[in-house]
Amino acid sequence: MYEGNLAKFQQNPKLSAELISTQGSITFDNSTAFWCKWNGLIMELIREEIRPENIRNNDKIKNIWGQIESYEASQRK
Repeated sequence: MYEGNLAKFQQNPKLSAELISTQGSITFDNSTAFWCKWNGLIMELIREEIRPENIRNNDKIKNIWGQIESYEASQRK
């Protein structure tokens, strides 16, 4: 999900600009609770990663990657 969405925003400057212009939490509806949560986090991660370095929130990037890695580790058990 992350890679597909990242590619979409990297290839479409207009969509990237729209995403970068947003702030706060990103929420999704009409899916499972799992995907509503993760889709929002993935979009927030991509938003921070594609922002210019001078306004990028690296702590948020680390935090979300930490959540992703923790979830992946829990699934390997």
